[in-house]
Amino acid sequence: MLPLEKIVALDVRDETVQDSRVIDGLEMDIVSHDVRKFFGLLLKKNGYVLEQLFSPLIAHTTPAHAE
Repeated sequence: MLPLEKIVALDVRDETVQDSRVIDGLEMDIVSHDVRKFFGLLLKKNGYVLEQLFSPLIAHTTPAHAE
């Protein structure tokens, strides 16, 4: 998780955070977008974000995601 000062500010910070690592023997490519960028891509009908929303491969979810 990012510290609060990295996500709440008036200036635009990193729009995309990427990390690659091995977790329990599995290679993981982790990509997270700023919500403004994510919804901007979604409004452009970007297949990448649609794949993220509808993928059956879910590492972590919330009730909001299920909705």
